[in-house]
Formats: sequence, C-alpha cells, structure tokens
Amino acid sequence: MPESENQFIPPEASEAQNEQVNIVFEDTVAESGESGKERIVQGILRKIDKIWQKHPKLSKLVLTLAVVADLAGVADYVARQSHPKVGEQIVLPNIQRRADVVEYNEFEKTAKSYPDVEPWRVYEIMNADAVSSPAERDEVRELPRNFRVNGFEKFDISNETVERILRETLPKGFLRNINSISYRDYHQAMPSTYGMNLVESTRQAAHADSSEKSIEIIRGAKGANISWVANELIVHESFHLQDWRANSLLTADERLELFKGVAARVKSPDRYKSNYVEDIKNNDKHLELESKSAEYFAEIGAAYMSSKYKQLPKPDRELLDGFIKKMDPKFDRVKALKKRRELIGEPPPYS
Repeated sequence: MPESENQFIPPEASEAQNEQVNIVFEDTVAESGESGKERIVQGILRKIDKIWQKHPKLSKLVLTLAVVADLAGVADYVARQSHPKVGEQIVLPNIQRRADVVEYNEFEKTAKSYPDVEPWRVYEIMNADAVSSPAERDEVRELPRNFRVNGFEKFDISNETVERILRETLPKGFLRNINSISYRDYHQAMPSTYGMNLVESTRQAAHADSSEKSIEIIRGAKGANISWVANELIVHESFHLQDWRANSLLTADERLELFKGVAARVKSPDRYKSNYVEDIKNNDKHLELESKSAEYFAEIGAAYMSSKYKQLPKPDRELLDGFIKKMDPKFDRVKALKKRRELIGEPPPYS
C-alpha cells in the first residue's frame, strides 16, 4: 500500500505517545456481505464500551455514531491511506491502551512491511486472540475440546459422522478454533465482494464465521456427492477457521507470516489453479487479494487433505507442511484420509 501523509491511527494508542485518537467516519454505505465486517464491528463495540467506562464524560452518542458509520462499511475507507478523508472527525482525548494491544509504533512498523494489505487488517490480525509463544501452543493444543454439532438429521450425513470427521481426521489443534458446525436449511448468495460472476453462477454450499468460530453447511450443499462433502467441503470450511483471522494457536507474528506466505502464492504464476479462487474479482484490489488469499488457503488445505494432494505445487505442500506441524506435529495425512473415507463407506485411497 502506498504511503501518504494520512497515517492510520488505531482505535487505541499508547499514552506515552501523547497523541489523540481520531475516529473518522464518512456518509458512505458499502455493499453488504463484506468479508470480516462483523468481526471488525464487534471489536470496535468492545473497545468503545471500554473507552466509555474509563471516560464517562465522553458523549456515548458520538461514540455510537462512529460505530454506526463503521457498520456502513467505513472502516476500510478510513484504513486506506490513499483514500481522501472527507467527512467529520471525532477527536477523543488521550486513552490508556489495554495491555493486550500492541504499541502503535510497533503496529506502524509492521504495517509498512505488508504493502499489499490494508493497515486495518494488519492491526486486526495482530490483535486477535493468540498464543504468546510456541511453548504455550504446545500446552493447550490437545486439551479436551467440546464443540456443537447439530442439524445434520436434515442433511445427507449424520451428526455423529460429522463430529468424527472433525475429531478423527483433522489435525488436533484445529478443534481449538471450532466452536460449532451445523446444517441450516436456507439459501445464501455468494458474497458480493467476490464479484458478480460468482454471485450469478455459483450457489453457496457452506460458510465459516471466524468471529464465532462456526461452520454452517447450507441448502446449496444438499444432494451433493457425500465424498465431496466429507473430503472437501467440511475440510475447506475447517481451514477457514485456521487462517490468520481466527487461529488462536498461532502467535501474532505467525498469523501475519501465514497471510504473507499465502498472498505470495496467490500472486505466483505456479500457484494451484482453483477455478473458484481465479474467478474472484473486485475493483478494490486490496480486498480482492484478501478474499483470494482466504479462499486459496482453504482450497489448498482441502486438496492437501484429499487425494488431490499430488496436484498441489511443491511450494504449497511445503507451506502446509510447516503449518500443520504447528497444529499437530504427529498428524498423518494419509491415515486421516483413509479414516475419513472409512467413515462414509468409501474404499481407501490408493496412495
């Protein structure tokens, strides 16, 4: 992202910097369905509440207006340094940062290392729940984990089978990032941010919510081949909850490096060619890269876990090898595929 004089200031800044916090909002309404919007809004709501509790003399109406503006999709515009900041500025007094929020100087330095990524996205990745170190990851990775599985009595696969697919055929650490998986009998269009070609030509079969750490299989998947549902769809959605937006078993630096590595693969001529990813188009090239990267990671993850493994380019296999070792050092990909096929009554793979 090109630099400009208008440097993005995160919602909370260090008191030592003696700087004001600016929340800028515009009378702009973005298209609905934008990736990560709900997560951004919920984070701002929590921060606004903490600010108001510490500074009750501030106008909560003014703070709420800032949140409403963000609901309209302004956060991305504010974060985009190259976008002219028209509209009203709300200037808040100095606010003591929370202990778990990175120093602004560290954020600014890090954001400049990712010119293809919006500064707001970098800030969001750096401040999501994370382990502090690989040692902490080792301590919590395989702790007992319960998650909800329901609704599949209305689908073509049982609740029990779905639960066993997650528990017995995915890396152990994946479960730390999954709160629920369910079937819901409704249709939903593809996100408009993916482009009209996909919106008009593709039916959505499932979606993952990284803020809720939930997966919903929906009506678009009904009648599909069960092998595809078990070996690709469920695995694809599970990988969405393991990426840089939601993976609490990665450190902040590891999440940023994962995003950087996947984005580089998306732009590489020798990338894994998924029609789904290739068809994502958006006039906002930052947003297009974010969307493609999220889907690319899920697509190569599903291929890695399936009989399509050998179709993956070597750089993608190596990227996933390193990632999987963090999530489950003892994971056996071939054994997991055999088990998954056994659960749905398929013969074992040839290799």
